[in-house]
Amino acid sequence: MRTDLVTKWVDRHGQSIVSCKLNCEGIRNEPEKGIVPRCFYSEIKKEPDCIIVGINPSISNEREREHYKKSYKDNKRVKYDDVKEFFGKNLKKLKYFKSLRRFAEEIGFGRSILWTELCKCENKRKGKKPPLQTFRTCMKKFFQKELKKFPKAPIITAGDQTFQALCYMFPDRFIVGVPHPKGSYATFDRLFKKGKLKLKTKYKKMAKRTKDKQGNPNCGRIFPS
Repeated sequence: MRTDLVTKWVDRHGQSIVSCKLNCEGIRNEPEKGIVPRCFYSEIKKEPDCIIVGINPSISNEREREHYKKSYKDNKRVKYDDVKEFFGKNLKKLKYFKSLRRFAEEIGFGRSILWTELCKCENKRKGKKPPLQTFRTCMKKFFQKELKKFPKAPIITAGDQTFQALCYMFPDRFIVGVPHPKGSYATFDRLFKKGKLKLKTKYKKMAKRTKDKQGNPNCGRIFPS
């Protein structure tokens, strides 16, 4: 697919996410306060080497909210360009993104990443996930279009809930599940030793086994031994 067409689609889709006017149960979507649907970020030029999927965005801090409030004030809406800018200057340096990028690179999927979430909005209350119907609504509106656009891209999921949801819903996709980098007990960190992925050869072989013995797309969870 041509680079310019991919870029146009990403920007158009990203703006539709940021501009979503639904206010589903269990989430916050208040652009005038700088709280917007987000976490769709592209580091791709053509086809992604992989799509990395989380469950939904963490609660935004004041710095991020002020950035989007300014965008809303200046444009009467939050522009996706401002979301991309904040990701490039700030978010991509956070542990979540650095850790998952490192894992993807170690198994050969890290050069060109599309980042997304099942639900694009942050929780209404800290520690309380939105109800399942909110996830269903958001995934139908946005996430399914992302997978349809890039039907051959391997998927890496962060956290067990995301892994199980995608394995059930998308049996035609190759899926690798890893612990959430910010999860309890530092489970993700134990995949590495001195900055290098342990059992790298084993995991790289797993990443190449995209089909099972019957020829169906594979799925597998990676957890530290």
